[in-house]
Amino acid sequence: MQRRRHGRTKKRISCTLVSGDRRYSGIVLDVSPQGLFVQTSAQLTPGTMVKIELGVSSQQEPLLMDARVARHKLVPPQLRSVAQGGLGLHIDLPPQGYLEFFADLTRTDLPTAERREQRRKPPPVTKLRYRVRLAQIGGSRSRMIDVECSTLDEAEREALAAAGDGWRVIKIVPA
Repeated sequence: MQRRRHGRTKKRISCTLVSGDRRYSGIVLDVSPQGLFVQTSAQLTPGTMVKIELGVSSQQEPLLMDARVARHKLVPPQLRSVAQGGLGLHIDLPPQGYLEFFADLTRTDLPTAERREQRRKPPPVTKLRYRVRLAQIGGSRSRMIDVECSTLDEAEREALAAAGDGWRVIKIVPA
């Protein structure tokens, strides 16, 4: 599976979109670290939350993640042979498996010598910025701490370490 950085995939990747109790099949045409463009017959409005089941060949189970519809591209039936409609999906908190999948796709475009060198290096760890809301245990105070981490678990640990004893995490959101 080869692809240009932030471009169309050469091989098509199948996926399933779940919105409410409806399931839609789709084909991933474009990928980026924060989203996908999926060719599908689903007609969902921007802002709609969906669950994505992505068939990644490097994993036995499908990769599951939440996303929201960023755009809906409609193509009239008479143009479907030359243009593809579907949904642009934004992944708010890309799971580590997706980031690794994306990194694998972008590494395949490197010339052979560079690809060998990349295999020797561990994959880059993508750090995201999180805003962690904490509440005082047994008290009424709350506070926000911004951290830069690779995973939600790591964000929780770092925020609790920074706050000290007597605090618990209420919510973690991307900053």
